[in-house]
Amino acid sequence: MKTFIMTAESLPKTASNWFDGFGEGVEFKAVDLEAAQDWLNAQCVAAGTNEDEYYNNLGPAAEEE
Repeated sequence: MKTFIMTAESLPKTASNWFDGFGEGVEFKAVDLEAAQDWLNAQCVAAGTNEDEYYNNLGPAAEEE
């Protein structure tokens, strides 16, 4: 497992609502970058983040630490 951090291109005010537990720089584990991004995307879909107008353009994104 590798360590990744949650990040966004630019954090809009609504970023904290993307999903419970999202935070700029918060660490999480995944096998690889693709799995890390898939996990973030799944969390956002479950939270209804796709309704946020900034979501598709700004993140969140997984970044390897």
